[in-house]
Amino acid sequence: MSPSTRLSTRPASATLIDIMFHEELGILLEEHIEENLDEILKTAWRNRVTYRFLSKVTASSSSLSERLTSLLKAENLRQKRILALIDRVNNLLIEGKVEHVLMKTMDNYPDFGHDIDYLVDGDFETARRLIEGNLDGKRVKRLSVADRIVGKKAYTIPEPLGCGAGVEVEIYPRVSQVG
Repeated sequence: MSPSTRLSTRPASATLIDIMFHEELGILLEEHIEENLDEILKTAWRNRVTYRFLSKVTASSSSLSERLTSLLKAENLRQKRILALIDRVNNLLIEGKVEHVLMKTMDNYPDFGHDIDYLVDGDFETARRLIEGNLDGKRVKRLSVADRIVGKKAYTIPEPLGCGAGVEVEIYPRVSQVG
């Protein structure tokens, strides 16, 4: 089997591992990345390494290099907007005298997932009103059974605070094995 045939059947996860843990890309691997970039990016997103992937990979091909640079700029902007949103929510909760903990959000930094999670101690209704009223948060209606049991509320935040990335602010009234 030729090297190019082996690469064509290669899973995106194997390519992602090579990029994250090896220094040099061969020309065949670079071509494979260019042909399969969307699938590799989906895998990077699911594994919360998109930013790190885009920061690490370099390409000699100008078309791939330009695309990667553009994607990295977009991810940098997303990162800055998420950090600004975290700052805004933290300040709202502090000003509203709502004790809270930001949880799980920074565990993959510099990558971020799709939500910002807060554990709220005490006045859960005040936290809810602050997010809905000051951030114009729109409540996510379809929560899983586990999320409803724990009492989670999730909010989509409109632009410009919404980061253009589908990031939701989620608040939890308690820690639970469910949800």
